[in-house]
Amino acid sequence: MDNARRYQQQQLGTARAISTAIDHKMAEVTAIGQTLATSNRIGSGEYGLFRERTLNALKGRPGWVVLSDANGRQLVNTLRPEGAPLPTVPQKPVNVARAEATGRSQISDLTTGTLAQRRIIAVDTPVPTPGTTYTLSYIVEPSVFLPVFREQKLPPGWIVSLIDRQSRVIARSSGQDRFMGALATRDIRDKLKPAPEGVAQTRSLDGVPVSVAFHRSAVTGWTLLVAVPAAEMQAQSSLSLGRAALVSLALLIVSVALAWLLSRGLSRQVKALVADASALAEGGEVAHRGGLMAELSAIQGAIERASHDLAARERRHQLMVNELNHRVRNTLATVQGLAAHSFRGAGLSPALEASFSGRLKALAAAHDLLSEVNWSRTNVADAVARCLPLADDRITADGPHVELSSQAGVALCMVFHELTTNSLKYGALSAPDGRVRIDWRSSGETCDLSWVETGGPPARPPSRKGFGTRLIERLLKQDMDGSGQFDFRPEGLVFTARFSTARHARWDADVHVDS
Repeated sequence: MDNARRYQQQQLGTARAISTAIDHKMAEVTAIGQTLATSNRIGSGEYGLFRERTLNALKGRPGWVVLSDANGRQLVNTLRPEGAPLPTVPQKPVNVARAEATGRSQISDLTTGTLAQRRIIAVDTPVPTPGTTYTLSYIVEPSVFLPVFREQKLPPGWIVSLIDRQSRVIARSSGQDRFMGALATRDIRDKLKPAPEGVAQTRSLDGVPVSVAFHRSAVTGWTLLVAVPAAEMQAQSSLSLGRAALVSLALLIVSVALAWLLSRGLSRQVKALVADASALAEGGEVAHRGGLMAELSAIQGAIERASHDLAARERRHQLMVNELNHRVRNTLATVQGLAAHSFRGAGLSPALEASFSGRLKALAAAHDLLSEVNWSRTNVADAVARCLPLADDRITADGPHVELSSQAGVALCMVFHELTTNSLKYGALSAPDGRVRIDWRSSGETCDLSWVETGGPPARPPSRKGFGTRLIERLLKQDMDGSGQFDFRPEGLVFTARFSTARHARWDADVHVDS
């Protein structure tokens, strides 16, 4: 009886060891899929380059990669030649939906490939791309697990089976083609329910009485079965069986220890790759990392090269932006000088020259503001501070932090200039006791702004719409996605405007432009 228990412990230990080896295999597949999912070629729509780099990364490895959009349309499938038509999967697989919902990679059960039309296992990874959803699926065939079974060098007659969460056979050391996809027997399914591991007496799919040791993986949810014919179990009840069991147990302990050490090392290396991938996604440079497995080292090398390429591209981009800022400033100064010379030579009124020069200065102030933030989004408070003469204590402003696109920031500066010029000539700022108060509030993706004048002469509607009024209306409509209203009151002008604070793709610095 003691010999029988030792034999069962050996059998159960073997099931644990093989299950651990399967976990390592799937950890490698998952790590490769997660690394490929960080490619910036996906978000930029450069699917041809992504396909080429993916094929290079998969050289010498089993399986293929599929990239799909949120509607189930396949964008890349390395199983097919480039340019070949690809299918659309209208019904989103459960595994893909779970990956999108959790934001983490998900390992599927045994399923049938849409294009391959054969049994497969997929690791589905959500691709972190702003504004849309992609799923990268690294797909392998069940036969990839058969070498793992053979490496264990089990005694003749022992049968190893791997079943998924639905109790269907993924891989089997004997009769793979016959039993793949078959449902485990009712008896064994009932025996697997109470505990994640154990030893049970049952019959195999062949109908042979067997002793089955089973272990359910916490990583994949799959169950590894090691079946030994009952006749062999009975034949090993002698003392020699006990000695053999002790030797096998010692070997098992060594293999489990080695597996544990390998698991720790592999876990550290995979975590290092994930850190490198995160640094790449954030725009940082990745340094060379030694001591990795050959396969993981190749992936890390690709990440390192990609990070250096991105850093070089960012430096070139910054140099171009700085040069553009310098040229625009020089151009505005040249235009101002030419305008002053032309106005004097043509004998035009000084007021017209001052009006034109003022608008150029407002445009230059807006450009300086955007140069300081590298042509990214600015805010209303910065536009007020840069584009209004706040040194004049007759102007007060108050409002929360409201972000603007670069396009809207320039337009708002020009609007402030026109309102200030009008107030200095005809409104509250033309009188010593006149005051202007600017307030703004935000609600969602819109901003409400008011310009209220008091203490000056009564505001009267003009007999005709001047250039300044038309300019304000055009800026609000075309560049700020909004509108404004002038209210000419006895106590002074009240101007109100509502405009969008959403991003504008024309100038925003963080919008991708295809090269």
